[in-house]
Amino acid sequence: MKAESTFKALKTEFIKQYDFKSINHLKLELFDYVNWYNNIRP
Repeated sequence: MKAESTFKALKTEFIKQYDFKSINHLKLELFDYVNWYNNIRP
């Protein structure tokens, strides 16, 4: 169940919020999101 909620959050909080200009842009933003998700997100 945890994986499903993680992927739902990834889609709603991250993917739908950005218009990625390149794969490198996606990688940089994803790295920041994962850090935020694991360390800062309430």
